[in-house]
Amino acid sequence: GIPRMSRADALAGLSRGHTPGIAVAGMHGKSTVTAMLGHILERAGQDPTVACGAVMLPEESPYRAGTCGCVYEACEYLRAFLCFSPEVAVILNIDDDHTDCYPTLDSAEAAFADFLAQSRAAVVSADDPRVMRAAAACPGEVTTFSLSDRRADGYAEDIAFAHGRYAFTLVWKGERVGHIRVGTVGRYNVANALAAATAALSVGVPAE
Repeated sequence: GIPRMSRADALAGLSRGHTPGIAVAGMHGKSTVTAMLGHILERAGQDPTVACGAVMLPEESPYRAGTCGCVYEACEYLRAFLCFSPEVAVILNIDDDHTDCYPTLDSAEAAFADFLAQSRAAVVSADDPRVMRAAAACPGEVTTFSLSDRRADGYAEDIAFAHGRYAFTLVWKGERVGHIRVGTVGRYNVANALAAATAALSVGVPAE
């Protein structure tokens, strides 16, 4: 007599009770950005519920139960993310993955466009042309982030590598708002940190 449902259906039900609901999607980086964004919101004094696809530190769990807002992974496999209608959809990239579900990159791009069409607002990578094309389907405000394009709402400047870690200056709406030292290894995590920071800024979290 106990009902069974997919993870996506369960998350869809959970997220509807929390504001804001922020869904993190993309072929790569979802877990990292979900964990980073949940951490930022927590440090900003909020109490977010977080549903991550990997174990987060220091929670030592993929999940964090909270009372204010919900950050969760929206997985594209089998188009599971179409279960969600988030207040904010964060799109990191569209790449050649899950070829059993998406035989072509065009079919993957179309699915992301469908997901964005049912999202109220979006935070997207200006460095990925497919993401930018899909973003045209979003009915609400689209906020962009980039490692190089200064036309983006949020971008990284003065990217530097020292002592095994990358650091960069965060620019938001044309203003330098802080210096970020990334706690995870790899230049690609500069993009992940930038995505998390931009998403947080877009929902009103103070830059500091």
